Amino acid sequence: MSRMVVLLAALSTLIWLVPRAAAQERPADIDALVNAAMEANVVPGVAVAVVRGGDVLQVRGYGTAGDDRDVSPDTPFLAASLSKSFTATAVLQLADEGRVELDAPVRRYLPGFTTADADRAGRITVRHLLNHTSGMADTGFAERTLPQPESVRERVASLRTARLVSDPGEEFHYFNPNYAVLAGVVEVVSEMPFAEYLSTHVLDPLGMSGTTSVVTTEQLDERAPGRARGHVVAFGTAFGHDEPPGYLAGSGGVVTSASDMANFLRMQLGAGVFEGKRLLSTEAVTLMHTPASGSDYAMGWVAREGEPDWLEHTGVLTTAYAEQVLVPATGVGVVVLTNSNHALSGMAGLAHRIASTVQGGQPDDGGPGLRVLGYSLLAVTVLAAGLRSWRLARIRRWRPVNRRPRRRLPQRRPWTLWTLWTLWALQALWALWMLAPLAVLVALPRLTTAFSDRVFGYRQLFWAMPDVFVLLAVAALTGVSLLVTRGVILLRMRRGSGS
Repeated sequence: MSRMVVLLAALSTLIWLVPRAAAQERPADIDALVNAAMEANVVPGVAVAVVRGGDVLQVRGYGTAGDDRDVSPDTPFLAASLSKSFTATAVLQLADEGRVELDAPVRRYLPGFTTADADRAGRITVRHLLNHTSGMADTGFAERTLPQPESVRERVASLRTARLVSDPGEEFHYFNPNYAVLAGVVEVVSEMPFAEYLSTHVLDPLGMSGTTSVVTTEQLDERAPGRARGHVVAFGTAFGHDEPPGYLAGSGGVVTSASDMANFLRMQLGAGVFEGKRLLSTEAVTLMHTPASGSDYAMGWVAREGEPDWLEHTGVLTTAYAEQVLVPATGVGVVVLTNSNHALSGMAGLAHRIASTVQGGQPDDGGPGLRVLGYSLLAVTVLAAGLRSWRLARIRRWRPVNRRPRRRLPQRRPWTLWTLWTLWALQALWALWMLAPLAVLVALPRLTTAFSDRVFGYRQLFWAMPDVFVLLAVAALTGVSLLVTRGVILLRMRRGSGS
């Protein structure tokens, strides 16, 4: 019996030691993943935090924050839409206290809240806002293309012209102003500015002393002067760039560091408790992590497609990208903060790959990345510009098919007419090919909406992928130039033959 007890004790010790040894080896694997992703996707700076079972496995900065500063665990980054999980935390705190009822109409707290459809607006609840099922959407209120408000109150008031695209509670539509309205609810109920409430009741209890929240991008220099410098990427090169003016409060205004985010993840994985302090009830955390019926969106978190036990959220701004992952079953949490962005960047999914690595998985390498794509786009752009410029220089030699010497065409053969029709058809296809880049450029906002249910203007789309825009613009300009020049030559020849 005593031998059995000793054997079981030894086995238990071994089982306990193996995961710890594996965890100690993981930081090197994480470093390799992050460095490879940064190199492949032209990202100047990254900060990563990894937690497991209430412990911090790794918090580290990589690369540069701009102005010859290295990224450290305490370097602030724009968290973008990761901010929504903070807003949801604030609302659920008030719900825990009985000061907010999730299924109450928003108008109970914001009597002036309305949309273009006042009756249906009156049926929108706090829960609908949290789940993005309010019926409001970019396609009914293209907020990024409109003048930007300067306060939470102005944002709520601006929605009076919003058109609901579905009945409240019926459909999911990701819509940033949903969380701006929630910030308004927090302000009214708490009688505090949203940023102050967040600081007092969420950030301070979590020891997130390096984290702040802004209403607009204009406040960034004042409230987060030491943040990582943002970048846009074009043709495989990162360029420093300021975040364009815009409204952020509630939906994207948090500026935080990897070390601070480690504390937030620990609270989320600890059923609302951080170092003995309860910020949320267990029921509130469960609710926050549970998707709404018929959707994969919970409250500031998204259930990963195909992996419902994984929760995640991404954050996208013009000059920053961030993502966070929770795996409640294993207690693993990961956050990745970066100071650059591109619509086609391969940084997406890095937090998931890190979480897989920590759990002993073998994640993919993330693909070839943005550097290869950028250099390829540069080569295609230069080649297109060069070839079409050469063709424009030789355009005077061009003659339409029916103006070329007839002796070159076979005479009195039945297939001659078909040859002419084929050549004319090829000319028509060529004309369409020349116009295609212009058509894509003009239709790009609508194409983006069709695939994403989001609405962006040309300015947002340009900064999201400037190299793609330049390629389309070069191809469109040279294509239209060739087409117009041929048309002018043809018109002159017809006038000459008629005189």
